[in-house]
Amino acid sequence: MAGKINSTAQPILGASGNMIGFCLVVITSFHFTGVSTTSIIDEITAATSALFTISCLFAFFSIKSDDSIKKLKYETIAEYLFIISLFLVLFIISFITFSLIK
Repeated sequence: MAGKINSTAQPILGASGNMIGFCLVVITSFHFTGVSTTSIIDEITAATSALFTISCLFAFFSIKSDDSIKKLKYETIAEYLFIISLFLVLFIISFITFSLIK
């Protein structure tokens, strides 16, 4: 079981950091184009960025924790937040794609 602990915390930490950058690029793009006033997508992207940030924090807490029960708990929270955030990114990309097709 000791090998299982932190098996996903480090990849989540790196991937979440990268996805925060993606979310910030989307928000910036929407503000530069002026679409942010007519669309709710920038608010959804900001919330997604916040979830990725929280996921990043829990992954970091999992890596740094000395207690194996806390490590597993933090890692599980980070995993759930990460997967929820990924589904939101899927929604954002779908929304942008279908908006561009019209």
